[in-house]
Amino acid sequence: MNTELPKLATVLSTWSDVEPEEIKEDDTLDDLDVDSISRLELTLALRKTFNVEIDEEEIFRAKTVADLLCMIETGKQGAASRE
Repeated sequence: MNTELPKLATVLSTWSDVEPEEIKEDDTLDDLDVDSISRLELTLALRKTFNVEIDEEEIFRAKTVADLLCMIETGKQGAASRE
């Protein structure tokens, strides 16, 4: 299990009726009721929560929770290389 999943699940539960502990990596964002408007808000929440840079266009390509976790990891690696 990805170590960032619990924190991401807490963020995602803001838009969903699903409890954070029930959110899994293979859940789709559609299943979690993350619509187009929510994705823009989610981008801001991920930037703040994980201190990563995620492009707004990139968030629309994400289909699953695992996709978001990958974006977070990539964003962290990019931030580390800029330091």
